[in-house]
Amino acid sequence: MNLAGKVAIVTGAARGLGLGIALELAKEKMKVVVVDLDIGKLAPAVAKIKELNGEAHPIEADVSSAEATQRMASETLEVFGQIDVLVNNAGVIAVAPFMEETERTWDKILNVNLKGALLCCKAVVPHMVERKSGRIVNISSIVGKKADPLVMAYSVSKHGLIGMTQALARGLGEHNITANAVCPGFIETSMWTDHINPFLAPQLGLEESKVMEEYSKANVPLQRAQTPEDIGRAVVFLCKEDNISGIALTVDGGHLCI
Repeated sequence: MNLAGKVAIVTGAARGLGLGIALELAKEKMKVVVVDLDIGKLAPAVAKIKELNGEAHPIEADVSSAEATQRMASETLEVFGQIDVLVNNAGVIAVAPFMEETERTWDKILNVNLKGALLCCKAVVPHMVERKSGRIVNISSIVGKKADPLVMAYSVSKHGLIGMTQALARGLGEHNITANAVCPGFIETSMWTDHINPFLAPQLGLEESKVMEEYSKANVPLQRAQTPEDIGRAVVFLCKEDNISGIALTVDGGHLCI
């Protein structure tokens, strides 16, 4: 698919990984709909896309709400007239040993990370089927391939996303719609700085600001963390390719091969 002039929806795009993905798509001259819980926080994303001479439109939506995701799709069609790419990136995390896992946290993570992706697909796919064209990219994780007991609910949600990706690929291929997942490794977004760094720092005997650097050196063959740009470029690749579907592409500097 030639991405120039096409329209992409990126959820969780106000900052971090979602913003990085949105910017890489904008570099391909795509029109990008940036989605997040608070429309006020999307202003920097819109401004950065416009700095790239791109077109952007912000939408406030809770992806765990069917009503909100349907409105997201409808508004995108009203503004840009088509939807070519859906990137399900919105996600939440909690760090806790299994015995401290709560039902409330479990439900929230599964509702956003897994059901949210389902609802976004339900809202967007009918349009893609009608046009006989589309790309779905679900942002999973390395813990969607190798679970971590300290983020059990998150791991389960990301495993589920890979399963959903495979089911979508098989079910939608006849309509010329591809579905793929990207599995990022270690990225110093708010998930790490707000949740993982504070948990790991005392265990590793490090300052929180040093956790990502030292953890990456110890666990990543390429000796560095990944960046939102790394993941954005992987998303661009999967959107461009016409004959790749149903895969979960790992972008982790070699971590899972250790």
